[in-house]
Amino acid sequence: MKTIIRSYALGLLTAVIAVGIVYFQDENTAADHTEKQNITLDEAKNFVTLKGYQVIPTEDWKELNDIKESYEQLIEEQNEAKPETEEEPISYHSYLLTIEPGMNSSDVSELLYQAQIIDNEKRFNQYLVENGLSTRIQIGEYELISDMTYEEIAAIITR
Repeated sequence: MKTIIRSYALGLLTAVIAVGIVYFQDENTAADHTEKQNITLDEAKNFVTLKGYQVIPTEDWKELNDIKESYEQLIEEQNEAKPETEEEPISYHSYLLTIEPGMNSSDVSELLYQAQIIDNEKRFNQYLVENGLSTRIQIGEYELISDMTYEEIAAIITR
């Protein structure tokens, strides 16, 4: 049993010596790295630039910050000055157009203008005439909406 205890003690002693060597060896290398290295300003700028950063003088940095702050303040003032208005939904209305025998394009234009489907009866009639649609108007009932274009209305009533 005596040899077992001696072997155990010798193992502990060896482990402590190994840990001590490593500990003191790392301290020496750490001390080497903590020594001050004298580098020039140009070397520091080059290092920082290589890492993707920009080096600017303090005065320029302060000026840029002032510009940024004044820009943010201006944006804030503009946002405060804008009146918050709710957009009213655009309302469209429909109209049931009845084209009877004997009606011509100017009669149809007049009905559509009175129903507020078109904004100008003469322009719509002129559109029908210029595009050769005034003679192709069909008899019948047509559902029209106030946001339709002249082209859409003409396509419906001339089929």
